[in-house]
Amino acid sequence: MRPLAVPRRLPGSSVKARVWCRLAILCLLSGIALLGGGGCSWLGMSDRELDRELERAKEAVAEDPAGSLNRLERVTWRRRDSIAARELLVKACLQVNTIETRRLAETTLRELIELAPDDPHYRFQLVELLEARGYQRDARIAIDRLLERAPDHPGAYLALGRYHEALYRRYRVPEDLHELLIAFTRAASLDPQNPVATTKLVEALMLDGHLDLALEHLEVLRERWPEDSWLDALAGACLARPGTYPEAQVAFEGALPRMTPTDRGAFEDLRQVADPYTCNEFDMMGPEEREDFLRIFWRSKDPLPVTQVNERLTEHWRRVVVADLLYGLPRLGLRGWATDRGQMYIRYGAPVYEEFIQGDGGLVTQPSWFYVYDLNGESLPVDFFDWTMNGNYIQPFTMTPTPADLATYTGPQAYAHEYGGLWITPAMRTGRFRGSESDALPRTEIYLAVAAESLAAYPGSTLELGAVAFDADWQEVARTEEVVDLDSAPLAGESGRALVHQFDLALRPGTYTVASQVLGEAGAVVGTRSTEIKVGAFGTQALVLSEVEICFSAGPDGAGHSSERFRKGRLQVIPNATGEVRGKEPLVVYFEIYNLAPIPAGGTRYTLHYRILPSDKEGRSIFSRMASAFRSRNFIESSFVEEGPEGVVTRNLAIDLGSLPNDRYDLLLEVTDLQSGAKAAREISFHRTGDRR
Repeated sequence: MRPLAVPRRLPGSSVKARVWCRLAILCLLSGIALLGGGGCSWLGMSDRELDRELERAKEAVAEDPAGSLNRLERVTWRRRDSIAARELLVKACLQVNTIETRRLAETTLRELIELAPDDPHYRFQLVELLEARGYQRDARIAIDRLLERAPDHPGAYLALGRYHEALYRRYRVPEDLHELLIAFTRAASLDPQNPVATTKLVEALMLDGHLDLALEHLEVLRERWPEDSWLDALAGACLARPGTYPEAQVAFEGALPRMTPTDRGAFEDLRQVADPYTCNEFDMMGPEEREDFLRIFWRSKDPLPVTQVNERLTEHWRRVVVADLLYGLPRLGLRGWATDRGQMYIRYGAPVYEEFIQGDGGLVTQPSWFYVYDLNGESLPVDFFDWTMNGNYIQPFTMTPTPADLATYTGPQAYAHEYGGLWITPAMRTGRFRGSESDALPRTEIYLAVAAESLAAYPGSTLELGAVAFDADWQEVARTEEVVDLDSAPLAGESGRALVHQFDLALRPGTYTVASQVLGEAGAVVGTRSTEIKVGAFGTQALVLSEVEICFSAGPDGAGHSSERFRKGRLQVIPNATGEVRGKEPLVVYFEIYNLAPIPAGGTRYTLHYRILPSDKEGRSIFSRMASAFRSRNFIESSFVEEGPEGVVTRNLAIDLGSLPNDRYDLLLEVTDLQSGAKAAREISFHRTGDRR
């Protein structure tokens, strides 16, 4: 049989076609040579060569993670069952940390889970990666699968708690709070040496209102990790309540110096509580001026100046901590105090009303929160919108100022102190007299009166009374505190209507803020009062009167009160801090006369003149005086000549007010020195009321 003849060339082929065919064959052979025998012979590489390449990739990851990614991808493609190569690829991807590398890390982790389905480490890494990428639902699915394989994995419960924590901060669903508390409790019990799990448990307890239980955990944790400043801050937030404010301030003051500058700045940021004008003034100050400014600012806000603790500042620190627990967004790198909702919480405290509005998922309307805050008795409505659908609710930008914008100027903060006991309002007045020696400091007397009826339900047997004075720079210049036994405390007025007390302070001439306080046992009753006073020098030459002190009684026996506290010379003067003359009580006043000129026969001689007129309720203008004259013609006036000793003349008056109707009155007192002709005058107001029995 004749063999088939093979033509030397393809029929119909041209020279050009043959050239292109040979070029294609040449390119194919070149590619095979590069893959099989060139620098990276992946197709023909042996296992030993791949192991050496993996070792070189490890060194490349340490030096240049981004540059090692292509090499690692080729190694994992060639070694489909290599766990070590994929672990190294995940490590490099997470170090580069871009959107693309995080996606590649997720894919690689899923391959690792297929290769080692019983190893919980890879599943937990996937959970953490999905959380970081913001895929909360996928993370929850991965958590459930991890718990199916490893029911006692502490990291899984920690991630589950974070999942519900994010939902609770976003939607405020009580079930999420319950679930996060269970999850963090389980995580802390499985891994008690993990500071993150135990701290999260404390935060969950605080959110659920279990402050005492949180403190028990914090006591152990602060001993275990004393360098953790956030644990001290959490303890301060738990202790910032009536009865434990001193411990709270100590905890905060211990935490702040050890915080990072960023975190500490949030606690010391004046913009959270002051109006923009004050903040601008503060920004232009130097470091030393700022320190003084902050001290004066917070001192002036202290609701109980007599205590050693600034309750308002401690409450501000507590709000900063709670704002972080309620509104923090770790995935976005936002602490709670940096969010709009957190800043409003720091200014005004917890909202009195809140409502979540779902919207339509962002197609037209975004999810939003509507809050109403209590601004010193007035409602302050504020809207917060989740414009970017990531859980960060912000106040909208509007062309006209919102109520919240205006409030930063008119009411930049609100604070209603929880005193923890029955609030009583003590009456307080001050009197200023010359010192016992001519060159001594003026004697400033602080008079307190507490209505006996306000103490009727008080079960304690003692009261702690105190007074403190601050100068114009709010530096403390004088302080006094005493414990009064109610069984022996003096009661004065009709039917013993008021408990009275007196403090003596030695203050130099100047302007002061004086505060007084009444505190019952265990904080059962609380009361405070503040006023600004001016202390002047009485001198030794010109005729001058001390301030006029309204008294319940003034006489040698002091109406049965024998305490040396109320003695002034030969008189027992029981002060009436209420400024109220009730029923048939006379108006009793005490004053001192200084620098009367002596007469040749010895002693002094002067004229004492007083008038009682209705107070000017509308002011001191001529029109208000005319209106007062027509309103009432009732007044009392008297004048008489007296002789007294040289030096200081002490004088008391008891004036019958039976002819006057109930009203507010002014007592005008004038002394004329009959030897020198000099005159001195004082004025004091009081209120005449009927018998309230």
